[in-house]
Amino acid sequence: MGRGVLNEAVKRQRLVIGSRLKDVRYAMTDAPPSRVASMGLFCFRLGTNERSWHNYEGGAAMPTELVLSVITLLGVCPHWLLTGEGMMFTAMREGAA
Repeated sequence: MGRGVLNEAVKRQRLVIGSRLKDVRYAMTDAPPSRVASMGLFCFRLGTNERSWHNYEGGAAMPTELVLSVITLLGVCPHWLLTGEGMMFTAMREGAA
């Protein structure tokens, strides 16, 4: 597989994961897709800022620490984040909600 093909595959995967991150934000803030009123609080909880989060949702590379925060602090299922299969949140998070 050529380097260009691999780079395109990585870009596509980042866009897909970015879309899932947006789904997580909507689920956590109960904001409809047309509103981002509580995005500031959401980003504060994860230790990032709104501009960076918007970039991640758009497919920019995310720092590993932030990915781990999404998984541990928010209870997002890593398998769902990577594949879109299964439940968005872990059983522990579902039970707490």
